[in-house]
Amino acid sequence: MRRIVNVTFADDLIEAALGEASDPCKLIFPTEISAAQARQRFMPDWRLQDCEFLSMKEFKNSLLLPPGPVASDDRRLLCLYQSLSEEDREYFHSGGYFDIVEWGNHFFQLFEELSDECVDPDALRDTATSFGLVLLGWQEQYLDRILDVRARYREILDQSGLCDPIFSRRIEAFLPPTGHCRYIFVNQYYYSKLEKELLTALEKEGNELVIIFQTDGQGCGTEQLESPQVALERINAQDIRTKKVEVIERENEDQMVLTFLEYLVPASEESVIVDSQFHSKHYRRLFSPEYFAASQSQSMVETGIYAFLQILFTQLKALDATQEKIYVPLRQIVAACCQPGFLRYYRPDWGRRERSELLEEARQLLSQDILYVDSSLELFQTVGLKGIYERLPELLKSHFDLLAKLASVGTPAELIGLIDAPGGLSIQAMCAEPELLYSDVLERFYERLANFASLTHIPVVSDWQGLFASEGIALAANILQLFLEALTSAAIRYKTSPSPEGKRFDISNLLDLRDLSYDTTVFFHAIEGQYPSNPAPAWLFNEYQRGKLGLKNYAELRERERYYFFRQVFTSHKVYLFTYRDQEKDIEPGSFVTELLAALAGDNLAGIMAQSQAPTPTVRDLYLARAQNCSPERGISPASDQCASLQDLRERPNEFFVLPPNPEDDLGPECQLEASYQSISQLDKNPFVWYIKYHGKLQRVELRPEETISRKLHGALLHDYMARVLTRLAGEHRQVSELAPVLDSQMMLTSELTKLIGASLYHFKLPKNYNHEFLTSVIFDRLAGSMREFFKDFLVPQLQDTSFELIPEDAERTAFREPHKVLLTREVDGVEYKLAIRGIADLRMESPQRNLIVDFKTGSHDADQLMLYEFYYYLLNGEYNNQELFSTFWMILDEKHEETTSEEKREKWRDRLAQDLVDVITKGYGQGKNVQARQELRGITRADLYHPAAGGAQ
Repeated sequence: MRRIVNVTFADDLIEAALGEASDPCKLIFPTEISAAQARQRFMPDWRLQDCEFLSMKEFKNSLLLPPGPVASDDRRLLCLYQSLSEEDREYFHSGGYFDIVEWGNHFFQLFEELSDECVDPDALRDTATSFGLVLLGWQEQYLDRILDVRARYREILDQSGLCDPIFSRRIEAFLPPTGHCRYIFVNQYYYSKLEKELLTALEKEGNELVIIFQTDGQGCGTEQLESPQVALERINAQDIRTKKVEVIERENEDQMVLTFLEYLVPASEESVIVDSQFHSKHYRRLFSPEYFAASQSQSMVETGIYAFLQILFTQLKALDATQEKIYVPLRQIVAACCQPGFLRYYRPDWGRRERSELLEEARQLLSQDILYVDSSLELFQTVGLKGIYERLPELLKSHFDLLAKLASVGTPAELIGLIDAPGGLSIQAMCAEPELLYSDVLERFYERLANFASLTHIPVVSDWQGLFASEGIALAANILQLFLEALTSAAIRYKTSPSPEGKRFDISNLLDLRDLSYDTTVFFHAIEGQYPSNPAPAWLFNEYQRGKLGLKNYAELRERERYYFFRQVFTSHKVYLFTYRDQEKDIEPGSFVTELLAALAGDNLAGIMAQSQAPTPTVRDLYLARAQNCSPERGISPASDQCASLQDLRERPNEFFVLPPNPEDDLGPECQLEASYQSISQLDKNPFVWYIKYHGKLQRVELRPEETISRKLHGALLHDYMARVLTRLAGEHRQVSELAPVLDSQMMLTSELTKLIGASLYHFKLPKNYNHEFLTSVIFDRLAGSMREFFKDFLVPQLQDTSFELIPEDAERTAFREPHKVLLTREVDGVEYKLAIRGIADLRMESPQRNLIVDFKTGSHDADQLMLYEFYYYLLNGEYNNQELFSTFWMILDEKHEETTSEEKREKWRDRLAQDLVDVITKGYGQGKNVQARQELRGITRADLYHPAAGGAQ
């Protein structure tokens, strides 16, 4: 016998379910979370009834017993991979085991759905006859192939003594329970055909079925277990709990979160944030665990164990990809050091000071363009680094020792042997303290580890090297990746203690909230694509074909999601929906939200308070609020004048991103602005950026350098090479032919380049991957060849029949110990201001006839640089004759020189710099003069230059 019970959204669903409990009975809920909460509410009033609380999955497993051990997760995919022929792997574009993981998940999902809907897979071979459905040619071919794979997969399982639910989960496997019982199904919105057949079978055995639906009060539930529909036009205020609905629109998700943190405070009643993306979003760090509880169920991927093992895997792969298999990219080391779990594992005693020193050492290496750290740590013994670094070598010694042990792993058994072994992988040390205190992470980990260990007890793979087609470090990385794949599907549970100032906000998602109710519900990301969600990409069958086959399609999934959404809204007293729109990214409020607002405007729900908030004011208003925080009334006086000047920014929008002038502090008592070419060029293009980089000394460091031949590396290598070769030839020469033994010898020039790279930090700056071959086989020859052409095509014609002095760039930049020279002066308000320059040319040659300046370039160039050299070396000397000066660029890759200076250009350049000097003294440091100049340091804003601790002055 079955009985249908309808409760309204105003009723307590769990309370209604417990009211149906008898002795004996089983209460079946959609999720384990709702079953656990019902059990928790039941226990205080327990009267020794025989009541069991199950999820629907647990219910089905209790009635459909498999014929043997079940292949799951890794064993399942390993068996599937071995069932693929070489032709199959080529057809499905599989280059290795891990290429079939996603494909395999789709494969199993399809056949699990067919099993749940009682569809015979063999009937798919003739869909036209069985389902009245005609497939495309490629679909028929693809389907035939996966059905053949399914058959071979079953044979491999039989040989291993395993089974799979896609073969055993059928009504024929139904095992009737002993005795009679009342089965209470609590708001299982959708019943598959297999689930319906199980309920019918239980009913035939004499059991009582109670089917509870939570609906809009119109009695939608039927004995056929059809999904109830939510018709908003017939919902009345007395049938729901909702008293207030507020839609808060912002411009983006960051504003959404910040508004929430300012707008709402933890309430004493039960509250929840509905956000399925929370644990993968950057803003999660803004939510204090004192007021916001992690979701009861959380993926193992979010734990310290997984994060640490992922670091090891990433670096094993990097080791295998580099030459000699001994280098780890420095960017990966820095990324690891930025994770608290990594430092906690090796140096739990380090405090903030030690961690800051460690990251500063890493930053210093990055600023020198170091790309790699070698596993033997020889980097820190090279010239220029020896004895300077302390924290990094100390940390990396322990880390590389562990990596070396992992690199020797060749089977899952060997990996398992390292876990919790002395000097091996200490699992507990990988966990954060809250994970150990408040979650079952260790229990779930060792559960997965035991399942992984079964690969050695139930051997589904006999040759691991053959399976992965790899050996050595690559094999170790593949085995560790296999273990990581086994962990990804695990979930952990958190238990939390009550907040000292009231109950925390729970953080959950719509699927976990089925059957649960809260007084306050907050939806994040109430936008189209989230509520409702976008359809998943089709695999093999399209939506129409899935419907004809009896499988769930997007229309049905959307209707389920719609029910879950409105059920959550209508069972909450207060509802806050945070949404945002962005026309460029095609983001707008979700259709569920707009549908709800339309319903709230009707007569049936007129008693519910409905509000909407528009986006916040412009960014400029936020800066005005910042200025008020720096007001003298708050006792912050050092920058009160500057802060007060921000008050009228509405009327002066063009000055918003202009730093105000302060010549006394910026130029010092000498009233002199000192600059090299790079500095003075930046001042001319973008004074704002100049202030940040050259006056403030805040140079950008690339924290994630690519393992490639960057322009910066190419330029540095070029200049160091030229200096190395030409320094040997520095001094007086009677004729140009004296340079030929060095500059006209390809073998000599290439040898010098090889020495430069092999005996310096360049060994750790050059790529250790496929780029290295290109560098040594192409660029090396090009650099040496260009130097030879420079001698023959430029030096020989220019210096023929004359003596000269060769003055190359000093490798140690000794010229920068020379003083600046004043290029120009300008008087402003009775004060004389000076612009002084200093520079060092790549090569100069002075002869009785004329003086030559050469700068070597591989790419873009600017005549301004040559003019600075001309002024610095010669033109600021009153005795020099301009007619005897010749400056040029030698283009390394083009093997030619370009003359780019003239008297007219020099005068215009100096006049432009004079105006730049006057502008920064009188107007301040503004933005660039064109779009290209304003692209640099796009992340720097006016707000970044003000700090409340210093009254906004820093």
